[in-house]
Amino acid sequence: MTQPGETDNYTASNHIEKIVQYLGNGILDYVVVNKERAPEELYKKYRKKGSDRVRFDEDRLIKFGVKVAKANLMTKKDLLRHDPDKLAKTILKLNGKTI
Repeated sequence: MTQPGETDNYTASNHIEKIVQYLGNGILDYVVVNKERAPEELYKKYRKKGSDRVRFDEDRLIKFGVKVAKANLMTKKDLLRHDPDKLAKTILKLNGKTI
């Protein structure tokens, strides 16, 4: 989700672009993106506060030379967040490790 006043209208590639701007090219190997959708009522809750979904623009991400890893990462309780266990398992899997 975007942060009002900070990342308004950001896409996934906009986030990567900023990282590359500050850290330089070749620093990132992967971009991990969530591929799940939350219930629409949760999105509506965030939109009321000025947040929206970060658009996944895979075609532009690839131009940064990163591999895109898609995974189900979301918790869907009262807040939209990355589930830390799901994220950790995804990162370990990318590194050839299993839990």
